[in-house]
Amino acid sequence: MPENKIDETTFTEDIVIDVDALDVEVLRCGAIGKKYIRLAGHLRRLEKQAHEAVKNRKSDLIKEANDSPEATTGKAKPNAADIEAYYRRDEEYKIAKQQWIDAEYEADFAERAQQEATYGRRKDLEHLIRLFERNYFTGPALPRNLSKEWEAKNNAGVAKAMNRTKKA
Repeated sequence: MPENKIDETTFTEDIVIDVDALDVEVLRCGAIGKKYIRLAGHLRRLEKQAHEAVKNRKSDLIKEANDSPEATTGKAKPNAADIEAYYRRDEEYKIAKQQWIDAEYEADFAERAQQEATYGRRKDLEHLIRLFERNYFTGPALPRNLSKEWEAKNNAGVAKAMNRTKKA
C-alpha cells in the first residue's frame, strides 16, 4: 500500500537524470511514472475519504441541532446560521476539516509530482537524446565528464549567490 505522503527525497532521486546512462534512464521512465501515478491516485482517494468524513460529521451535527435545538444552539427555532455556528465550533468537526485540508494538499502535491516525474522527466530525456544524436556528448579531442561539469556548474552558482559585495 502506498504511503499517505510523498517522500520528497525519493522524488528528487527519481527525477534526477544520469547523463552518462541515457539508455538506462529511458528504461526507468515507465516504472517511475507508474510509481507516481499510483501514489497520486492513492492520495486522491484518501482526500475524498477525508472529505466524506467532514460531510458525515457535519450531517450528524445538523441532525443533532434539529433534534434538540435548545440544548445545542440555545434557541427553540434556530436558523441556518445558528446551526452552522454550532457545527463549526465542534472540535471533532474542526479536526476532520483540518485532516481534509491536509489530505487535499498532499493529493495536489502528488499529482504535480507525478506530472513532473512523467512528462517533465520524459521531456528532459528527449532533449538530452537530441543532443546525443548530434554528438554533443562526445568530442574527438577530449572526452567530457558531464557529471563533474554539472556538479561544478551547480556549486559555482551556489558559491556566487553566497558571495556578497560590500560597498566602500
